[in-house]
Amino acid sequence: MLPWLPYLVVAAQTALFGRALLPSVYLAFEDCGEMCGNPKDKILTYWILGTTPFHAKVYLVQPCMGVMPPGEHGRSGEVLELKRTPKGWRLQGWDEDGSWSDCGSEEGNVFPPDPQAKEF
Repeated sequence: MLPWLPYLVVAAQTALFGRALLPSVYLAFEDCGEMCGNPKDKILTYWILGTTPFHAKVYLVQPCMGVMPPGEHGRSGEVLELKRTPKGWRLQGWDEDGSWSDCGSEEGNVFPPDPQAKEF
């Protein structure tokens, strides 16, 4: 049971705080532009990784709209950090390199590596 405890904590935090934080996640997209997600893209996966009364860390997965060639679909995962301010939850930071992506990157790399992309 002990190895599953972190997953249970994330699931519990998401169940308790996920709905309340979701509007703030969409506001975070406005704060950082498309660098940390696109407010027009559907959120496919959404987890609250950690939360305190003043900070929250959120993991989300979105499709890569407009990045992939026509007919191909990809997804990317991001971690956003939110901070509670007098005006509500606002973006504090994000993983600028992204947590993972199968849509490519500025360097043209794809994870997992794609032999067709001639990355190796």
